[in-house]
Amino acid sequence: MGREKELFRYNLELVKERWPKAELIPQKEVAAFLGISYKAICTDKQMPFQKVGGRYYITPAKLASWLS
Repeated sequence: MGREKELFRYNLELVKERWPKAELIPQKEVAAFLGISYKAICTDKQMPFQKVGGRYYITPAKLASWLS
């Protein structure tokens, strides 16, 4: 099992402050949070989004890990 990244806990707290009860965060909200365009989020192959019911979402933990 690998170690968590140095800034993971800090980034997780930031994400939890923004979405305190969210289990899945939509692409559009992530784009607004990061201050980048929705189109940029859609074309970024590094973001670990998952398709759920025809739309793409990310979990708070995966977003925090990606930010770290």
